[in-house]
Amino acid sequence: MHARDHPLPHPLRDNDWLALIAEKGQTYSEYLQAITLRSGRFKPHACADAREVCLVPIAWRTDKQWRGPPLSALREIAEAYFGVPVRVLGPARVGAAGDRVAWWDPRLGADGASDSAWDSATPRNRSASTLLPGRDDGTSGRSQLLVDPILVELARLKSQLRTPFAVVGLTMADLYSAPSDLFVAGMAAPAAKVGIISLLRYDPRIRMSDTDWWDYGFNSSTSFTSGSAQRSPYFDEGKRPKTLKLACFTMPKGRSLEKELMRRAARLLVHELMHLYGLEHCVHHSCIMQGSGHLVEDYEAPLRPCAICLRKLSFRLGFGCAHRMDAVTHALAKHEIAARD
Repeated sequence: MHARDHPLPHPLRDNDWLALIAEKGQTYSEYLQAITLRSGRFKPHACADAREVCLVPIAWRTDKQWRGPPLSALREIAEAYFGVPVRVLGPARVGAAGDRVAWWDPRLGADGASDSAWDSATPRNRSASTLLPGRDDGTSGRSQLLVDPILVELARLKSQLRTPFAVVGLTMADLYSAPSDLFVAGMAAPAAKVGIISLLRYDPRIRMSDTDWWDYGFNSSTSFTSGSAQRSPYFDEGKRPKTLKLACFTMPKGRSLEKELMRRAARLLVHELMHLYGLEHCVHHSCIMQGSGHLVEDYEAPLRPCAICLRKLSFRLGFGCAHRMDAVTHALAKHEIAARD
């Protein structure tokens, strides 16, 4: 067992991941069978020759800057985990267009992690590349983007870039996949090597209804824990607090809140990228690849891979495990992120 590995705890709540889903996990040998031929060579879908990962910030049309955790920091953390070059593309834009959502392709030559890319990327009079389905609530004025068509757009973008292994969208917009969804935090399409994550529901200040997708807000408290556990983001007894601010998302102020949002964002990004490398949910140890049945379980998940998942990545990407974990430790420490292992 890896020095930091801990057994995966038994479900504590009725809606915990393994209380809801009887996942059998994926052994190291099963991973090898999934990505290699009998000759030992990589299968075509493993895309062994492509190494670069591209991150695409997806923002509302009028945003003059990225409203989430620093993209440069997320890039550095992803590079540390996988040992591959990670590039942040210019922002893709979305905007309301009647009962649809307009999508503007990013400008591929821009560095989305720099402020200058955002001024030049505002669509202004540019025609939208396409119209996508979404849903909105007339009372609150809030919108959600349907995740599946966005994955299609990201796959189209990946085909234009030609070289990257994977393209992952990051957004502060809210996502859903089915009419019954409250929200969708992230989704990967491993065959297409694209994915997307929404960080809106990972703000430590958020409080939300567990029935109405549009009913959420941000409190002014700096506390996001209850004892040693993460505080539930859902309304107590289903009632919205009277002091809750229903304004749109803005970056939290306060170092502890900023660091917690970054930790949650980094874990979600790395988790989805590991899916794109063919790793399934881990049932062996407490691990960044364990699943989650609800947000609190997701918030509490560790940032480090267990020895089995690290070995899978080591085989796929050809790195030394000790060196790679040293890089991860350094990147997390640089950005003051607690690994919680």
